[in-house]
Amino acid sequence: MMMLDQGSRKTHLISLMLVAVFLVADLGAIATPSTASIEGDSPEFAPPILIEGLPPLMCGEELCLRPTRDIDRGERYSSEAEDWWQSYGPDLDWNGMDDRLQRVLAGAESVSPTAIIGNDGKATVAIVVDYAWHPTESEIETLRVILNAHGWVGEEGGAWFQVLDDIDSIALDKVPVSALMDIYASFGVVVIEMQNVMVPSNDIAAKAARSRPSEVYT
Repeated sequence: MMMLDQGSRKTHLISLMLVAVFLVADLGAIATPSTASIEGDSPEFAPPILIEGLPPLMCGEELCLRPTRDIDRGERYSSEAEDWWQSYGPDLDWNGMDDRLQRVLAGAESVSPTAIIGNDGKATVAIVVDYAWHPTESEIETLRVILNAHGWVGEEGGAWFQVLDDIDSIALDKVPVSALMDIYASFGVVVIEMQNVMVPSNDIAAKAARSRPSEVYT
């Protein structure tokens, strides 16, 4: 089993771009797909949990190890409770990747209402990137570098990118599916959520009921 696919040329490009961004930052705080080398018995990772009916998260040709996400925030500011991500709901295999996104990675179609066709030839997704602490300029810039390397259209192309104030997250859309695993491997990321889509169902809505005199309802 592997955590990350080391054979991608795009991954090497992303790593070089990240190094350029963080020459003046703490490089020890960055973990990218091309730099992380994980042993199977590492306390930071555990064997994957296989769920019937759920495509497993793949790292290249092999199953991804499951990050334990036992993260020490230190003095970093946070808007949310410690370890909240350990009880995130739509993640039956407890790996930090929303099961709905995991299905998209396995070939399911994106349901994002704002989807466009990305450089990878797939419909883009709308996501929320959750961090162990409130994302700083360093995390924000890392995310933008990854997105741009995968051909994200950016705000100038109509995409949405918002750092949320009350939770430790960044919401964005028009994200290329090919970028998900690089975002997933970024330092400080604990969960990648798929944004919920509300679908009206008035065809099965309850009929109106008159509870007081009305000239409209009978």
